[in-house]
Amino acid sequence: MNILTVYPIIRGAFKDELTYWSSHTFDIGTIIEVPLRGRTIPALVGTVTPASHAKANIKQASFVTRKIEKTKELHVVKPECIRACVKMSEVYAVPLGSVLKSCIPDAILQDALSKESSTTKVRSEKIEASKNAKNDSEIGINNLGITSDVLVFQTNTEDRMGTYKSIVREEFARKRSVLIVTPTVMSAEELHKNLQKGIEDYVIVLHGSLSKKKQIELWKKSLETEHPVLIITTPLFASIPRMDIQTIVLERESSRAYSAIRTPYIDFRDYIETYAKLQGSRLIYGDTLLRVETLYRREVGEIADFFPISYRVEKDADLIIIDMSSDKKDDKHKNESISQTNQDDTVRETKREKSKDDKKGFQIFSEELHSMIEYTGKKSLPMFIFTARRGLSPQTICGDCGHTVECQVCKAPIVLHQKKSAPIAFAPGQNSNGHESQNQTGGNEYSLDINPNRFFLCHHCGTERSAVEACTVCGSWKLITLGIAIETVADEIKKYFPKREIFRLDKDMVKTDKQAQSVIAEFKNSSDGILLGTESSLAFIPQIEYSAIASLDSLFSIPDFKINERITHTILRILEKTEKYVLIQTRNAKNSVLKHIASGNLLSLYREELSMRKMLNYPPFITHIKITIEDTRSGATTKMKRLQQLLEECEKQSHAKFEMLVFPAFVPGAKGKSTLHMLLSIDKKDWPDEHLRALLLSLPHEYSVHVNPESLL
Repeated sequence: MNILTVYPIIRGAFKDELTYWSSHTFDIGTIIEVPLRGRTIPALVGTVTPASHAKANIKQASFVTRKIEKTKELHVVKPECIRACVKMSEVYAVPLGSVLKSCIPDAILQDALSKESSTTKVRSEKIEASKNAKNDSEIGINNLGITSDVLVFQTNTEDRMGTYKSIVREEFARKRSVLIVTPTVMSAEELHKNLQKGIEDYVIVLHGSLSKKKQIELWKKSLETEHPVLIITTPLFASIPRMDIQTIVLERESSRAYSAIRTPYIDFRDYIETYAKLQGSRLIYGDTLLRVETLYRREVGEIADFFPISYRVEKDADLIIIDMSSDKKDDKHKNESISQTNQDDTVRETKREKSKDDKKGFQIFSEELHSMIEYTGKKSLPMFIFTARRGLSPQTICGDCGHTVECQVCKAPIVLHQKKSAPIAFAPGQNSNGHESQNQTGGNEYSLDINPNRFFLCHHCGTERSAVEACTVCGSWKLITLGIAIETVADEIKKYFPKREIFRLDKDMVKTDKQAQSVIAEFKNSSDGILLGTESSLAFIPQIEYSAIASLDSLFSIPDFKINERITHTILRILEKTEKYVLIQTRNAKNSVLKHIASGNLLSLYREELSMRKMLNYPPFITHIKITIEDTRSGATTKMKRLQQLLEECEKQSHAKFEMLVFPAFVPGAKGKSTLHMLLSIDKKDWPDEHLRALLLSLPHEYSVHVNPESLL
């Protein structure tokens, strides 16, 4: 008889390890079915110990060990995938079973469990070789003798696509397949369009938006096709056990979509790199601008160049930055931009008639942006306008006491929206009668007034309520909105250019990729349509001649250490999609990010960002672990103090030293709740630490643990 320790492959398991007994012998690292609470679940075999060696443990156990009948042993993925998951479990302090659940497609696993199919056909010689590389009694990842290359490839998208085609041709000539991993479904589809020419029969695209039946069909096709294939996939399918893959490309390495947004909070870039190393494959990180962490690894010699990397902003479009902080623009800059546009007979400076009220009120569009919209309309040309925020206005305050209007449930600043069927909103600086609001607070503000077509929507918890209300602090009806959002821009276009057709691509209007593609198709068929989009639209927008960024300043105000990277990538994506002109209107024209992009030199931007992170002791110079608890204010405080005591005791036993900082979340918790973060800063060489990891894994599920999170907020 044998005692088995298995790892349940489910999310939110109450225990990371389960113990069973069986008269059968199971191979370590295989997937079997085990009984759990009246049902059967998939589980990974971790250890197999003869019962004669574990008598004492059996007698002392506080539970009855259940029996496992003879069941199928499945090899759905390569052993290297299992071992990579073990590594992720250690690094991110999360249960192994939940990592396996995130890295093995559920449709493939369930198909393998239901019948012995070709999805489980992984060559036995590979499995045997892997078994010899690990301990006889336990899954491990030590002494691997890793020799694979990790390379970086930083250049513009067009050059990367050309190089990827060459890589595929070379690998096919060597009778090898290629795996390209993308962060999103749209990225995978776009890559497919760019690379499929001439090899249509040997390109397979796998992602979670496909039906389960289609996923299984393409998975089997990937394994059974004799000819080398190009597999384009999202991270979920990167574990496909095709044996002739020697090159893995991770495209758009900087995308935040590689970081899991729900438990287990792992970074799939780390998983894929570990997986590539374990199986001896070459890994290439590709992007227009790689993350600061990756560029620093290159700088210290940890990874190498695939090609000499480019720090130049290679663009076809001219970049025009308009300073909105003063009515009087820099004459030299303005004259240069006007001269530039006149050379190609584009975006001619045409003066529009302005009313008294318009001159006094806050300007949503600069004269330059107004001229660009006017010019593209006359020439029947489409254009794209980017805004950073959804809704009509991202913030509303009381004009008398300054109180910020909050969500009644989670206390986050609430966003003003307008009903889809509502008439055109009045311009900033005007009330419902079209007269100027007597707003004395200054800045980009306008009076909310009483408008039944407007409503408040919380972007944090989704709570919606009428906007017809007074200040909850002083009772004043003088509620004033701050900032520009996508609906504000749409209303401004409707007011001055009523004949232009507007297409919106934001989460309020578009819920699925299919709906987004439908909007893009309609936009392409229009002669002079204007596409409005937020950050989520950048994956869908087509190549276009004219683009503008109407509002970006709200992003600069986010107190996040990665916000400059995020803004840079947003601008670079728009530049790559635009052929003639990109116009940015901002009140932060002197910001160093904009200056570096305008100069076309990203190296100085990287140096500046790295210097700042080193000074503040942020990644890549430190490992951050963020622990979050949400409870009543007193409950969260008490639990966080108890955690602090546990960590202080753990530090005495551990070789690792870490700093602790407790602070409230940037966005408050739900009604009556308080959200607190604890940030642990630990030296990179000291993590993972056995004692600290054990403590983090033992925490109740109400604690959320993020290792190296994308944001500290």
